[in-house]
Amino acid sequence: TRLLGDSTQVVAASLAGIGAQVVSFSNTEVKLVAAASSAKTGDVVLVGETGGLVTKTNGWEYREQGAIVQVDPSSGSGGTEVLIIGSNLLGHGDSFASVTLAGVAPEVKLSNNLFLRVVAKAAAATTGDVVLTANTGA
Repeated sequence: TRLLGDSTQVVAASLAGIGAQVVSFSNTEVKLVAAASSAKTGDVVLVGETGGLVTKTNGWEYREQGAIVQVDPSSGSGGTEVLIIGSNLLGHGDSFASVTLAGVAPEVKLSNNLFLRVVAKAAAATTGDVVLTANTGA
């Protein structure tokens, strides 16, 4: 409680010394989007429009980011089975909230923290990113 201190809004925030995007705030809950960082622990700092600070010492831990190291094959059409290999793909969560290949959600056949086996769905020819979003939001 009293996350706003003597202010009426949160105008800035940081997590372990890294600026974070303020999504919403109230006196009892503040939602932030963490920026990318290397693994480290540090304070959560909320700054009100009056300049007042609300701090939670060592209240945030950045964890090792996931990385995709291989996508095989790197192109295909509907029905193509694709293997996505990497590390920490689950973003310290336990499932994937979404997976897309060039903006199209494939059928996920098998997944864990190190790889996913998916089947591409039919779509117009395009080039794009492989995006994995864990249930943690990472």
